[in-house]
Formats: sequence, structure tokens, C-alpha cells
Amino acid sequence: MNIGIYIYDDAEVLDFSGPFEVFSTAKRLADNNWQVFFVAEHAAPVIARAGFSVNPHYSFADHPVIDLLIVVGGVHTVELSKSQVISWVKKRLILQITLLRCVQGLFIGQSGFTRWLNGDYALGRSSRSCCYVPKPKRSCK
Repeated sequence: MNIGIYIYDDAEVLDFSGPFEVFSTAKRLADNNWQVFFVAEHAAPVIARAGFSVNPHYSFADHPVIDLLIVVGGVHTVELSKSQVISWVKKRLILQITLLRCVQGLFIGQSGFTRWLNGDYALGRSSRSCCYVPKPKRSCK
């Protein structure tokens, strides 16, 4: 399974480093074939909160297929104004399971997903994490 973590300037460090550590450790302990990586709009280093610099493994142009996309929290107002970012997230919402922090529900709204017609949306009461899980497509007979 390919697990892509979307990072951008002013993203919260713990929001991307925490999931990276958890999934990387799970890969090691379970001896599975998970690939965990950072994806950014461009291949250049991303400057997260507090000036923390991180190099994405891939950009929008060259990342492998993503089975699970994690959209992290942070100062996201600039990201919401980028049509390329919104289009990229929208495509992933249709094709993959997407985990995101609740504030990133704004990405979904910007993508035109005002209703969860083809999937289920879950929010833990005490958690600020959200999960969008597309329902399997039915085959036509």
C-alpha cells in the first residue's frame, strides 16, 4: 500500500511527522510492503511551521499511485487558493481513501464535494481527525 502525506509551507510538523513515524513503524513491525512518503506541489523543500525544512519524496508530477492520502493541518489559506492543489486533492478524494484533519475539510469544500454522496465520513467525538472512505464502485452487468 502506498501512503502519501501531503505537505505544504506552514504545515504543522507533528501533523506530518507523526503519521510518517506511525506508518513507518507499522511497516517495520508487520513486515509489510507499505511505502510511506511525502508529496508536495513541487519538488523543492517545504518550509513547515517554525521554519522546519522538509524535502518531499515526490511532487504532484512524479508521485506513485497513492492508496491512502493524508492531508495535514497547518496554515492552509494559501493552499486553498491554489487551483492545482484543489484539483489534485479532488482527484485523490475520488480515487483513494483520504485521511485529513477536520480543518482540511475546507479542501473538500473547495473541491466541490459539498455532500458525501459516494462515501462515508467519520469524525471521532474527541478527535480532530476525519476520514473519508469511498464506497466500492459497483460493477455494471
